[in-house]
Amino acid sequence: QGEMAGQSTGIDAIDIHTGGMRPSELWVVGAKTSGGKSILMLQMAAKMIEQGKKVVIFSLELGVEEVYARVLSTLKHISMAELMNPKTMTKGTLTKIQSAVTTLRDQNFAICDMGGLTMDQITAHCIRLSETSGLDLVIIDYLQMVTAQRIKGQNREQEVAGISRQCKQLAKRLKCPVLTATQLNEAGQSRESRSIEHDADNVLMIDHWSKNDQEGTTETFWKCRNGERGKSFNAKMNGEFQKFTFI
Repeated sequence: QGEMAGQSTGIDAIDIHTGGMRPSELWVVGAKTSGGKSILMLQMAAKMIEQGKKVVIFSLELGVEEVYARVLSTLKHISMAELMNPKTMTKGTLTKIQSAVTTLRDQNFAICDMGGLTMDQITAHCIRLSETSGLDLVIIDYLQMVTAQRIKGQNREQEVAGISRQCKQLAKRLKCPVLTATQLNEAGQSRESRSIEHDADNVLMIDHWSKNDQEGTTETFWKCRNGERGKSFNAKMNGEFQKFTFI
């Protein structure tokens, strides 16, 4: 009937190319340190939160307050600097924040910032949420921060490969998309395991560039289950409002 096959990411260019985030899919965002992995994932999550979808965010690096502030910033176009430093806040911004918080308070999403979580613990939390209120999107930020269960004789690469496999299994079990991130090394590959790229249905790599006093990013689909592999988009990362603007 002309509708998208999956759920909207809130980014038209990505939705048109992929058909949205389908049930049981594993999406991976890759970037180097401070490359915008969390910004892009929370930008995608914000769209679903705004639509009243059930979203759970496992933030293994950022605290609840910072995650909530980032969602507020990208959804309501509020400066992240003012959110994190109230002394710089104007009266108009305060009113805007109060209105936004009231709106978000009634939305059906959860944030967990407990450290040291294993995939078994994440899975147990997700199953409980799915059985009680349903789940439309799971975000794990980020994959290498998940604690692996130690098995004698296993190296770190094998541990991360196991976590990646469990993420895909979680998506299939819950029948909802799972969105996670991987940190890239200097060669532009997933740190500690290439299995992440093999297990995922869609892998979106963020590459920052600088040329002639201009800066920007290129988002490339290294892997795309339902679209052209290698398709690239130009975008600018706006740290103040925690979002990418696709050109």
